Parts: sequence; structure tokens; C-alpha cells
Amino acid sequence: MNVITNYITIEQSSNNPYANLGHLDAQGTLVKADSARQIGRIIKARRLPQQRAVKLLGMTQPKALRMLHVGFRVILSSNGSGV
Repeated sequence: MNVITNYITIEQSSNNPYANLGHLDAQGTLVKADSARQIGRIIKARRLPQQRAVKLLGMTQPKALRMLHVGFRVILSSNGSGV
């Protein structure tokens, strides 16, 4: 459904910002982003020290910290399909 105002066209969202931006794998990207966000919430809720969280994630400390602060793109970079 499009609504035309005096200056802009407003379109209804798909509820997936990656789809709205035309990302090729929008659903997969949304799932990965949600996963990274949930991992961060769990680590924070459990008050895990960085070293313990890194060990549980099976990542190097820099990679785990980037994932938690930057997002899931870091996870993908190891196989060359980073977003």
C-alpha cells in the first residue's frame, strides 16, 4: 500500500529492513542479525566475563567483541560472504 503525500511516497514496511533495502539474502541476514543480538543479550544477562564468553563462542576475543559491538558481519567474514 502506497500513500502519496505532497512531497514523498510512503510505503508499508516488510518488517525486514534488509528486504526493504533490497538485500539479496534478506531473510538470512535478518536471522543472523537477530542471532548476534540474542547472543549479546544472553552474555549480558548472565554477566559473563569476556574471556568466558569468548570461550563459549569458540572465537578469538577480537572477533567475538567485534561481533557483539558491530554485528554479525564479522561472523560471515571468515567464509568470505560478509555483508
